[in-house]
Amino acid sequence: MACRPSLNPEGRKQADKTGKYLKHFAFDLVLSSDMNRAAETAKIICKYQKNIKPEKINFCRQLAEHDEIVYGYTHKKKITPDGEWAKAHRTVKFFKDV
Repeated sequence: MACRPSLNPEGRKQADKTGKYLKHFAFDLVLSSDMNRAAETAKIICKYQKNIKPEKINFCRQLAEHDEIVYGYTHKKKITPDGEWAKAHRTVKFFKDV
């Protein structure tokens, strides 16, 4: 089974700092990847929200690990129509649907 990394102490500190900053903004909806680090970050940030509590976060498989295509960082991976491009299209469709 693959290791699913959690936030390290520095990551938790950064998420906590972000949550404190964002507490002045009211969220109606929070979407997060269901990957451990992203989910943990979202939960920490939402601890500071009045309207969105951690148990109300929408964890979405579609948001998991698509940064390589969405942000243009391919890291020398071969991009195939049924691989990274397919992920990118599903991600874009997901955001349009939301």
